[in-house]
Amino acid sequence: MHTDARPSLTQVPRNGALPASYAQIGFQLLERTRRGLRLGDSAALRLSGALDATRLRLALEAIARRHEPLRTTFSSGPDGPLQVVRAEPDVSLPVVPVDGIGEAELERRCEEEAARPMDLRRGPLFRAALLRTRPAEHVLVLTVHHALTDAWSWWRVLLPELGQWYTALGDRREPGLPPLPIQYADYSHWQRRWLECREASAQLDYWMGRLAAPPEPPGLSPAPATPPASGGQAARQPMRLPGRLAEAVRDLGRWERGTQFMVMTAALLALLHLRTGAEDVVIGTRASVRTRTELEGIIGPLINVLALRARVVGTMRFRDLLRQVRATLIAAYAHRELPFEVVVERLRQPPARARHPLFDVMVSFDQVPRQPPALAGLGVAELPYRPRAFYPLDLVLSQEGGLLDGTLVADPRVVDDETAALVGRQLRALLEGAVTAPDAPLAAHRAAVRDQS
Repeated sequence: MHTDARPSLTQVPRNGALPASYAQIGFQLLERTRRGLRLGDSAALRLSGALDATRLRLALEAIARRHEPLRTTFSSGPDGPLQVVRAEPDVSLPVVPVDGIGEAELERRCEEEAARPMDLRRGPLFRAALLRTRPAEHVLVLTVHHALTDAWSWWRVLLPELGQWYTALGDRREPGLPPLPIQYADYSHWQRRWLECREASAQLDYWMGRLAAPPEPPGLSPAPATPPASGGQAARQPMRLPGRLAEAVRDLGRWERGTQFMVMTAALLALLHLRTGAEDVVIGTRASVRTRTELEGIIGPLINVLALRARVVGTMRFRDLLRQVRATLIAAYAHRELPFEVVVERLRQPPARARHPLFDVMVSFDQVPRQPPALAGLGVAELPYRPRAFYPLDLVLSQEGGLLDGTLVADPRVVDDETAALVGRQLRALLEGAVTAPDAPLAAHRAAVRDQS
């Protein structure tokens, strides 16, 4: 029985069961089905100057006290995973001396620290470490399990508040942060209630119609002959577009009343068609579900995965594919609140697809600016960020100076390094041809793609 009214998003009592959100359930399923996959999300900040490590630890503790996800673990309930919120934070800040090491070794040590396993039941799922490279030089490595965070949580909440708390504690005062109207567990409870209303039913009908009888994901390449242990390091191919090409991508998007992201998505679909011959193609994208002001100041995985299905044939123009992608994305965003996990469950995907439901290729646009926090008396800079491979191939895009930048991330157990590099070259070549001649049939770009081999 569905209700007409959209439920209100309010605090719920903490004396009862707190169900995990569908995003959290999805991450836990991913961790169980892909052995060796590290689901800790991390940030590494270089701190220059006279650091007060005790004050830094107290600042991290204060943030964990303010935000429940940073002191959350998980348990099993009769109806699925539950969130368990601890009354007090469990935050330590070990100082690890690594004096005299070079930049490459420093990055490796940061990766090693971030890759340490996390126990969903015992926790902690938020941890910190301080690598001391010189007496007045440190690197702060923060790690939060993906089931508890997203990019907004990092760069618009956690890290800015770290700067505010560190400065305020030095001045022996409170930072003056407004009280939080809700926490992530309140959103999880709301999500369950929302799924019982007619709006959710209508969104489910949309997705079931779009994804009825889904095709098999097009193959990218054979798996490496010897898959790396524990997942290995993801292959990362920079996708920074040369200035003139980036401008042409932007201009074509504007001409078609779309965006650069839509152009890149269309190019990726066209490439999958040209590489595999597939004409019914599904890829994935990520979308924020922070659609209400109450959600802006909280930490939690407020993201959803959307499946984008396109009909791609060699005789169609790139311009027509771009228009199709524009319409598909607009409709998908209008139905983005229905959890992807619910869609997959209702489609009853066969066991062979349990690891990567519906698609093997993801494309997403990171719209959250990565601005290091201001810590009083310290110079702060971010060490290079290394996106993780949750899918065989993941194109992560961002914007620099109004133009697109990005990274192609490949899971080394599914896509070998050579194929990942080839896909990057082919995508760039296809883009150059498509934005120069958007009215040419897609098949006309096959030679340029093949020439990159």
